[in-house]
Amino acid sequence: MTGLTFRPKMTTRCLAVALAATCTVAAQSNTTSWTTPTTAEVDAIFPDIDSLYIDLHRNPELAFQELQTSAKLAARVKALGFDVTTGVGKTGIVGASERDRADGEAAHRARCAPC
Repeated sequence: MTGLTFRPKMTTRCLAVALAATCTVAAQSNTTSWTTPTTAEVDAIFPDIDSLYIDLHRNPELAFQELQTSAKLAARVKALGFDVTTGVGKTGIVGASERDRADGEAAHRARCAPC
């Protein structure tokens, strides 16, 4: 392959931003069914999600000591309208909504791992 360069960090970043955007748009929607966000919806929140990604990677924390990261993510999840429990397994957070409880779902889980 000439002229093409695989950039694993950039690929990971794009995937992380896409996932965060999808989850954010879904959480902000009032519908109970899953919908794929439009390009305009993703574009609207991309700068904020991208700045979070950059901030988290400029300020890395050791495993099981991610107190700043946990606090930042908990604040964002709470701002989306979820009930947030912090300190799960020391630095984990759990977000649950009224819709989750009505559907019998306990919580959503996401794992943050180094890129």
